[in-house]
Amino acid sequence: MNYIIIQYLLYLIQPKIHNMIINLILFFLLSTSIQSEIQNQEPKKLKYTNLSNKYIYEIISLKKREDERTFFTDVYVNIINKANSKVMYTIHRSGDEVGNLFEDTFNNSSSSRSYITGYNKSKMIVDGDFGDIIILDFNFDGKEDLAIKKDIGRECFYDFYIQKSEKEYMLDNFLSNENLGRFPRIDFVKKKMTYAGVIGAGGWWQSEYIYNQKTNKWSLIKNKNGVIR
Repeated sequence: MNYIIIQYLLYLIQPKIHNMIINLILFFLLSTSIQSEIQNQEPKKLKYTNLSNKYIYEIISLKKREDERTFFTDVYVNIINKANSKVMYTIHRSGDEVGNLFEDTFNNSSSSRSYITGYNKSKMIVDGDFGDIIILDFNFDGKEDLAIKKDIGRECFYDFYIQKSEKEYMLDNFLSNENLGRFPRIDFVKKKMTYAGVIGAGGWWQSEYIYNQKTNKWSLIKNKNGVIR
């Protein structure tokens, strides 16, 4: 009689035990997934101290490893005043703004260039790679601007930020998007920049621009093309 009662009680509580076990398994799997996701995030902090006489540039990059590949999920650029060590401004790029970058990008401070201090100024340029971060007065107004590597394909591409004030940097859409983020050739004497490329199998083109300080826009001053001989 007691055996029958025990069997009946087990029959009654079995669904509850079953559901409890299922819930515990789901909780374990979810916790493991979240923990794995957290472990895949690899923050890297790197300071560039020799690109400016006034500022320290600090890049914090966050990467995620998935399917044996490493992706950048977020990139922060802190612009720090050397005089008081305070962060003046932070640039944040995430998701599609980061693009496809090699795993070692933002991993070595020597992969940089400054036309302000002269650091790596004459370093050889291969496939349009000027470095991970470049400091330069792009619009010739006496302020330090910067370019940050955003994508790598057949050549390197950048986002260009123009300094409006010590606490404001603006993405230059013309340099960053309309010209695909390719790095231009810069003439510091004539205060102009030039883009050039090839057309088809035997042609070439070249465009020169100057910056209008009043309108904050680039103006085309000369456009040439021809045949490679």
